[in-house]
Amino acid sequence: MYITKQSKSIRRAFTLKSARLMALIISSFALATSPATQALVLKDTVFAKAGAEYNVDPALLYSIALVESAIDAPEKGFLKPSPWTLRTNKPYYAKSKQEAEALLDRLIQTNKSIDVGMMQINLKWHGHRVKSPKDLLDPLTNVRVGAQIISEQIKRYPKDAALAVGNYHSSRPDRARWYARHVLRVYTNLKSQHK
Repeated sequence: MYITKQSKSIRRAFTLKSARLMALIISSFALATSPATQALVLKDTVFAKAGAEYNVDPALLYSIALVESAIDAPEKGFLKPSPWTLRTNKPYYAKSKQEAEALLDRLIQTNKSIDVGMMQINLKWHGHRVKSPKDLLDPLTNVRVGAQIISEQIKRYPKDAALAVGNYHSSRPDRARWYARHVLRVYTNLKSQHK
């Protein structure tokens, strides 16, 4: 479903100063695809709300969520982020918030490095951003924390948006750039479908 070829304009945009690129808040962002495919609308979603709060493009937040926690939607051929995803050394896809909370309680007993929710917020590194780990199972809280992290990375790397995006995942430059390629491929495809 995703287009693998990046457009020249998007690649150029990512080489521009990150602050300018991320200032493209889209308050009424909507992606419409052909009638035969599922439409994606980000207006009035947790991605739009968190993006506006932290000056991050909602499509970038959604792209990160897809890379981090995508599952098959009930509609054939459609992927969506899963708010109940937990990951230690393997992924767990709970079917409800209650199931995810119970699983998180069990996992915390043996592991402090757990990725939680749509944005896969790591408790070891970012658990201090919430009062309780279960707060990260709230989709808006989860995306807000993700937006806060990516916003901080953009400020840290104002002239290298790819490294900023990659550092969301890892501080190792090789892993960061590998991750950024995947996120930016999804982001490019989402933006190209919006045209």
